[in-house]
Amino acid sequence: KEKYLALSLSSQTRNLKIGDTLKIASPDGKEKKLVLSKMRNLKLEDIEKTNSGDIVLIPYVSSVSVKANVFSLNS
Repeated sequence: KEKYLALSLSSQTRNLKIGDTLKIASPDGKEKKLVLSKMRNLKLEDIEKTNSGDIVLIPYVSSVSVKANVFSLNS
């Protein structure tokens, strides 16, 4: 069974797409980078891009806490 992280997208101007690089910053200052290789919606359907307000599933990343912030490193 595959594991995922769920992201709630709050940016009004920034959408995510496959190939984007994300920085995941935990409250204790740890950072991880991830290139989006796949995303799924809550119906577990593969998606290529997101919209503001979406909740998306990305591949699981170890040692990421619930209160971590996620930033897109793409312009």
